[in-house]
Amino acid sequence: MMEAWLCGTPALVHAACPVTREHCLASNGGLFFSDYYEFDGVVGLLLADASLRRALAANGRAYVLENYTWDRVIDNYLEMFGRLAARNSGA
Repeated sequence: MMEAWLCGTPALVHAACPVTREHCLASNGGLFFSDYYEFDGVVGLLLADASLRRALAANGRAYVLENYTWDRVIDNYLEMFGRLAARNSGA
């Protein structure tokens, strides 16, 4: 999904998957559906609206670059390990 955003493609995910649905909501980079009828409607919407596709893809790309570059992921891990070490040193 994040690779798709980096390539300029909006996401379309099933609403029953909380992880991908949450990324769509947090990034405003994609849409989700619950059943065939919603899927059909959302695909039709995306096919008909190039500006919507571009906006969703751009939002997704910005979200990935802000939160999931290697440097950001490493910084998140180091921060977490620092919090764990501080918590455990007080024990």
